[in-house]
Amino acid sequence: MPISLAANAMGTRFELVLMDGDTHRLRAVGELALREITECHQRFNLFDSGSWLNSINRRAGDEAVPLDDLTFQLLNICQQVHRDSGGAFDITVAPLMLATGLHNPDGPNDIADLEHARDCVGMRHVQLDPGAKTIQFTKPGVSLDLGAVAKGFAIDLAIELLQEHSITCALLHGGTSTAAAIGSPPDQDSWRIKVHTHNATQPHEPDITVRLNDTALSVSAPTGRMIETHSQTISHIMDPRTAAPASCGAYAAAIAQSACLADAWSTALLVLGYRPDTIPDDMQAILPRTPTTQTQQLTIMEGVLT
Repeated sequence: MPISLAANAMGTRFELVLMDGDTHRLRAVGELALREITECHQRFNLFDSGSWLNSINRRAGDEAVPLDDLTFQLLNICQQVHRDSGGAFDITVAPLMLATGLHNPDGPNDIADLEHARDCVGMRHVQLDPGAKTIQFTKPGVSLDLGAVAKGFAIDLAIELLQEHSITCALLHGGTSTAAAIGSPPDQDSWRIKVHTHNATQPHEPDITVRLNDTALSVSAPTGRMIETHSQTISHIMDPRTAAPASCGAYAAAIAQSACLADAWSTALLVLGYRPDTIPDDMQAILPRTPTTQTQQLTIMEGVLT
């Protein structure tokens, strides 16, 4: 009998299904895994003034801030994906998100604020010292937003904990956009994930079914957070290379061994609109066959989570 657990964190809902074992033990281990996610929420929450991420953003412009191993690991991954994506993925977009109103309920600030924010975007302003394990910003006003990667990183930590406790069959997703699997359900070769695409002009466009077995999937789309300004709708997906809203496709998905990498690369692929040669060889990219106005949602098949 499957055990289902859930937790709210990072502005979304995480759901975990565990199978093939003693139900009491599965529940106890599952609760520990979800605790890893809530701890990541507390650490990397941009909107919590007491979070570790906010401490970094406040201090790193003035001094080299020591990092714990987990935070340094995450930031190092972000730096690598930034390089490999040609700058399409960049965690320094926080000032731009604030200046455009995407992180500010009062709406956009003035033009001077926006221009300054654009000047602060770029991983060139971030120095990571692997020897000392510190971070420092080289320009005033730089700050980090881990919203495009922290969810996947938290899922990886939870999956790692489950594996350490000898869990062999589990599926975990966050916000129905990033999922990771351990093994497969009994009598099946994989967990099946369906990405539903909705398109008024192409109603017969087929859904995408992804099979996960010890792998992870993340889907990104320019839907969700949006603002209206000067008769223009601005999506939460920004192109760090131009410091402007991205001219992206309907969706992009990445399948990888790591949910963190899948999460980061799905965002990069959405901005790029194509699979670059620099993407890891073992990563699968899924992009629309033609430009559309589709939106997406990710659901778990077989009714496992219902």
